[in-house]
Amino acid sequence: MFGRIRVYFIGLAVLCITNWSYVISTSQLQEEKVTIQGTVEADDVDEDGTVVTVVISVEIASKATTEEEHEIIHERYLIAYDKKGRQLLDLVGRTVEATGTVKENEEGNKTIFIKGYRVLQNK
Repeated sequence: MFGRIRVYFIGLAVLCITNWSYVISTSQLQEEKVTIQGTVEADDVDEDGTVVTVVISVEIASKATTEEEHEIIHERYLIAYDKKGRQLLDLVGRTVEATGTVKENEEGNKTIFIKGYRVLQNK
């Protein structure tokens, strides 16, 4: 009986270690350090019209739909609401270069945790 219990606990320990290493490896794959350049845009406002969340909209491609027309493709990075991120609330409409860590959720939405930024001349 004690032999079966010992085998059970050893198997359980191996399973836990395997799952733990999988969690660590997948969480590292979903996090990426980047530098992006784009326009700060309001994402959400409260009932008083105050901007409460912002995104950086990055132009990533221009796709020709016809010879005369081009479709501009943007990628949006939600700015994490932390100390550095809150500083960008006052920069709506401005072009910035931001460096930080990006995390992507299951739906493909990206959030950037700002480590540093600088305001660029608007084009």
